[in-house]
Amino acid sequence: MKITKLTYFILLLLFFVPKSNNAQDNSTYENANPFCADEGLLFPNVHDGSTAQAGPDYSCLGTQPNVAWYFFQVGNSGLIELTIEQNTSPDFNGTGLDVDFICWGPFTDLNFTDADLVSANEIACSYSIAPIEVFEIPAAQVGEFYLIAITNFNGAAGYIKVNQTKGGGDTNCEVLAAITDTEACEGETVELDGTPSYNPFGNPLTYQWSLLNTTTGDFEDIVGETDPLFTVTTAGTYGITITDTVQNTETFEDAVITFHETPVITATISDIQECDLSAVNFDFHTLLDTQVLTGLDATIFDVTYHLTEDDANNNENEITGNHTTTTNQTIWIRVENNNSTTCFTTESFEIIEYPEVVANEPGDMTICSNVLAFDLTTQNNIINSDAGVTITYFDSSGAEITNPTSYVGPNASTITAQVQDDITTCISQTTFEIFINQVPTLTTPPNIVQCADNLTFDLTVQDGLITTDTGVTITYYDAS
Repeated sequence: MKITKLTYFILLLLFFVPKSNNAQDNSTYENANPFCADEGLLFPNVHDGSTAQAGPDYSCLGTQPNVAWYFFQVGNSGLIELTIEQNTSPDFNGTGLDVDFICWGPFTDLNFTDADLVSANEIACSYSIAPIEVFEIPAAQVGEFYLIAITNFNGAAGYIKVNQTKGGGDTNCEVLAAITDTEACEGETVELDGTPSYNPFGNPLTYQWSLLNTTTGDFEDIVGETDPLFTVTTAGTYGITITDTVQNTETFEDAVITFHETPVITATISDIQECDLSAVNFDFHTLLDTQVLTGLDATIFDVTYHLTEDDANNNENEITGNHTTTTNQTIWIRVENNNSTTCFTTESFEIIEYPEVVANEPGDMTICSNVLAFDLTTQNNIINSDAGVTITYFDSSGAEITNPTSYVGPNASTITAQVQDDITTCISQTTFEIFINQVPTLTTPPNIVQCADNLTFDLTVQDGLITTDTGVTITYYDAS
């Protein structure tokens, strides 16, 4: 059967029957859809009698029925003039319908709140009865974001289109890109979603993924990859062709996917052990960077040191300069790829203070002048009786006493005893004095002779004859 011109026109209308809502719910500013003024925006209007959300200052808009929210980003600085039109027909040859709008900006990001949507940020607003509205952003700057609420005051079903009609500035069409350049770490996967940011007519779409052949410069179809979602594990430039099967139009988007090397610390980072932490300054970069970067390119990877694992993971509170501590501590190492800070690894080591070596203070040593030498080792068990330590003695000049069991030294001199742990080599010291007492000068006294009728002898009569030294005590013993 032939399709007459009238029949074809009826079929065309069936394809473009206005819908009560957009294909994507952009009825709140939190869900605003992007648009590119260079390509223009055409969408079925909202005509369900709904009212815009409370919160924003709608300024001139006395009512806000049937609202649709959109945003755009400035691609090049300059004047941007936008024209908004509403009509009953998708080709805009039908009846014009009253359309109103308000625009806010500029913003640095898309995190809009009610506090942003106020008169101080209002760019333009119209509540006229006209089906065509025009407004300008006189000096839009690259990177700025603007938000527009478009309302269907008339309430009838129809279509709304937005186009840039004047100006040297323009919008960033990348906002509409279904896929964007992505950087990831080796071993990860990148999920590309080729679903368009909006499909205003809800027409069926087909998808075909492709990969750029860097030799020929052509995109080559990836066999079997015809879903909007595509998992990438290999670096390259990937493209997607989206076909509207009703309008028979194609949209092509591409994105560069880069995988950065994730560092691996292959060296064993030993704990740092010290005898006295309070006496040490740690410059970790000098001590450890070369070891940490074993097998890694130092021009690609950076090393930082942190006090907590969270700080290392978040790259916060880096330890800089010399580090000091008086207690045992865990230090976290972060190695990151300076081309992508998300590609990093962490490792930890301990700063440990060895147990203190005990060196008890012994009593002083005294010998008589007729004794040839001191045996200093008799002090060992008092100073430290633990196994696994070595005790060394030094004279008052600091010289090591190499034969401590037979030491001959000056009277009233100081001896230093040093205790060293055989494993940690940590040391501790103590001191004591040595004294040499002179032997008294003795004279043999004459015998004591008494009569047989007096058998009690007073031996002390001999004291002054035995010695005239002072400060001595004379004790007598019988022959047994």
